[in-house]
Amino acid sequence: MKTKTKQTIKITSLLVWMSVIFIFSHQPASVSSENNKLVIYIFNYMGIDLNSIFGDITNFIIRKTAHITEYLILYILIIRVLKISNNDKGQYIKALVYVFLYASSDEIHQIFVENRGPSVKDVLIDTCGGILGMIIYYINDRKNILKQKRQ
Repeated sequence: MKTKTKQTIKITSLLVWMSVIFIFSHQPASVSSENNKLVIYIFNYMGIDLNSIFGDITNFIIRKTAHITEYLILYILIIRVLKISNNDKGQYIKALVYVFLYASSDEIHQIFVENRGPSVKDVLIDTCGGILGMIIYYINDRKNILKQKRQ
């Protein structure tokens, strides 16, 4: 695949994912709760009763796991776009700053959504998802560099 096409795919993937996060954040609290019920149903269908495992905090765990996952993916998509123009090690931190800024803007956005509001805890959880993404990406990056040196 041509380099320009790969770059376009990386940038488009990032923008689509940012839109997905925005759409989930724009849902009223009642719709967000229904999404949690769907996740619980899927796990039940697979034979795992999350409610019996986690009890009253099942919805909380699902919501926060979703935050971590969303922003882990966001981090990886951001770092891939940043690496298009430069392979600087400082880009790992720059991508994490972008995750933090997007998480912050997302919480501000929720001020305007029915029955939702901003949460500093969610920004921290989202940023932790970014940190996890950074760790995973860094380990994979080092692995690939070592693999190339061996060849």
